[in-house]
Amino acid sequence: MKTKYDIVIVGASLDGLIAASYLAKSGRSVAVIESAEEAGGLHRTVEIAPGFNCPGAIDCINELHPSIATDLNLASHGLKVIEGGSLSLIDTKGLALSLGADGIEFSREEIDGEDSQEFQELKLFVLEISQALKPALTQALADPTIDRFSGLADLMHLGWALRRLGSQNMPEALRLLPMNVRDLMDERFRSMAMKTLVAAETLRGTRMAPRSDGSVLGLIHRSSFWAGGPGGTIRVAEGGPGALTESLVRAAVAAGAEIHLGTEVVSVDIATDEVTGVRLANGTKIETLTVISTLDPKSTLLELAGPKWLDPDFVEKATQIRGRGALSIVRFAIDRLPRVKGAADSESALGGRLFFANEIDDIERAHDATKYGEFPSKPFLSATFPSVNDPSLAPDGQHVVNVWVHFTPFDLRESAWSHQRGRLLEQVKSQLEESMPGFSESIVHSQVLTPEDLASEFNAPKGCFEQVELSLDQVLYMRPIPGWFKYRTPLKGLFMCGPGTHPGGQSGLSGKILAAELG
Repeated sequence: MKTKYDIVIVGASLDGLIAASYLAKSGRSVAVIESAEEAGGLHRTVEIAPGFNCPGAIDCINELHPSIATDLNLASHGLKVIEGGSLSLIDTKGLALSLGADGIEFSREEIDGEDSQEFQELKLFVLEISQALKPALTQALADPTIDRFSGLADLMHLGWALRRLGSQNMPEALRLLPMNVRDLMDERFRSMAMKTLVAAETLRGTRMAPRSDGSVLGLIHRSSFWAGGPGGTIRVAEGGPGALTESLVRAAVAAGAEIHLGTEVVSVDIATDEVTGVRLANGTKIETLTVISTLDPKSTLLELAGPKWLDPDFVEKATQIRGRGALSIVRFAIDRLPRVKGAADSESALGGRLFFANEIDDIERAHDATKYGEFPSKPFLSATFPSVNDPSLAPDGQHVVNVWVHFTPFDLRESAWSHQRGRLLEQVKSQLEESMPGFSESIVHSQVLTPEDLASEFNAPKGCFEQVELSLDQVLYMRPIPGWFKYRTPLKGLFMCGPGTHPGGQSGLSGKILAAELG
């Protein structure tokens, strides 16, 4: 590693690698420094047993903005995209409902034409809102109080885009944004299965319950116009999410960036409120005038930089950033696919994303554990069987399963996760066995990651993959801190990008947008 670069990027995550590629292509000398021995952060493929490979955390690439794959020519660097299956709801009776790109693919109970039409209308409406928000989601937001021309222009463009929704749809869009998803489901649908499945996908990976104010935001944010809107199929990288990372690494290196793994940046060196370099764990100083941190914003500001360089009011705002996870992951290696009750073809049913609940209130009750810091008696589960779409992930005829266990609070009040690991595994196995008889007998290996494990393995604050929770008070002009725009900080030369910055999520856009801002 050299001792001086134009730009140092802390963290070889999705956004860090994307920013590195764009900046290196512009002729800058760029070093990406990652403390882990492997790049990718949340987008890794891990071996859970000999020959069995599973997503580390994020299991699909639907949110990745397509312009990034095109700009960086990721296909030439090895990225192959596989179209997977649809979204399915499985209850204790078996397969209840499947929603694909064109709407309802399967329903155990008859769904009237009104519900089917309502789903298509909701999908179209969400896509229209996402398109209207395109100016805000795909570019840096300027400060309207300082960058008077560009800031006011941003607001005007956003306002005009919303106006183009029309006199009927614009007020409806503004009404929709702060709603809770349960009220929206009750307004739109009669079918309990439809309510439950759409709500489940909206809430996946969040701390929000169906009745949480503003929970509809998840529907709009996750169902962006480039991801295809609500419903649809999952898209995965052949070889798992680590294959996406490998293609990004190759693109960055081909552009001229250097990537250094197993090397920890412990602090940013600052003189007179300006960045002068970074300090490594071994004491080495790397000189640079520009540092991009992909760590979560709170850690970047209060640990990497340090509060002594920041105004007390700003420090207070930084401490108020909410980033709390409520997720565990259980991975399985199995020697055969289970039978899904009620499915004509179990393999096809297992090729998409599965949600396990009898009704929407099951999700609400499961969320109570998060509110009270309790071990959930029946957590809300979602799962994928990645090897159904990509057989290279497991030995012939065998499979891997990736289960997200929602509403498992990071902080347990009356116990510790180190004592609950086995209990969590048995709970998940029991719930899966209810809908897929014989599942438990097929298990050859299992792996449990509690919220504490996710925090340490992926540098996710309290296990929060978004770094900063997606809520109405922490999006757009308020993400991650109100009053600070274009990925800047109060320290000249220190910038932030990643899911905790605008626009949030796993689109890679913060890395691309920041690179464009830096020219």
